[in-house]
Formats: sequence, structure tokens, C-alpha cells
Amino acid sequence: MKYDQDTAIAILSMLKDVSLISGNIDDKEVEFIRSMGHRLELDDVTIDDVLEGRLFKEIPMLPKESDRIPMFYLCALGHTVNGEFDENERTYCERLGFRMGIRPLVMGRLLDLMEKYFPRPIPTDELQAVIRVSHN
Repeated sequence: MKYDQDTAIAILSMLKDVSLISGNIDDKEVEFIRSMGHRLELDDVTIDDVLEGRLFKEIPMLPKESDRIPMFYLCALGHTVNGEFDENERTYCERLGFRMGIRPLVMGRLLDLMEKYFPRPIPTDELQAVIRVSHN
């Protein structure tokens, strides 16, 4: 899914917030946020502004949960970047999911799978099963 600039900035803002839960952002987290910024087609100045706290956007409320789940997944990736599965980071991700209107079952299953498969991505069939079950 392609995101507009404001939404891309909002995703990076949330990634930064998740990373800050542990008290500071380590090098792996900065590298990950930069990588995601480039994937979201943001320039280095914009990425630096987000990392330095000069730029922040809130996650927009998308009307369909099927559009919100991938955005939640991108934001929650910050929880797994450094391999330390901090309970405070997980709680932040759960609260973010609630604000985004993601069902608790979906949030919990996604976060559990992210931790289970770290550092690999969740297999597509399992990711699709979580999304499919949530809509039945």
C-alpha cells in the first residue's frame, strides 16, 4: 500500500515513539526508522526532522480495518527491531491499535507472531489468516 507524505510521517513518528519507550533510540532502531522512511519515499531531511522531534504527525483514522491493519503492523515493527520484547513497548503498541480501531484479538495475534518469527517476517499465509479470521 502506498501512503501519502503525511501518513508516511505519521508512521515514522509512531516508530520513533515505540523506540523511545525503552528510554533511548539505539542504532538499530535509527537504522530501521531511516530504512522505513526511504521505503515510504521520504527524503533524508524529513526523516531527520522526525528523528530529531521537529516533525510529528498523528496516525490518520482510515475507514476500513483492512486498511488499518497493515498500518498498525508497520508501526508495531518498532517493537521488534532490536530483539528486545519490552512489555512497555507492547503496551504502547496495544494502545496504538486501540486508537486505530484494531480489534484486540487481531492486535494480540499480530504482536505474538512478530515476536515468534523475529527476526524474520511473519509468513504471508499466517498473516492473512489473522486478518481473515478477524473479518469472519
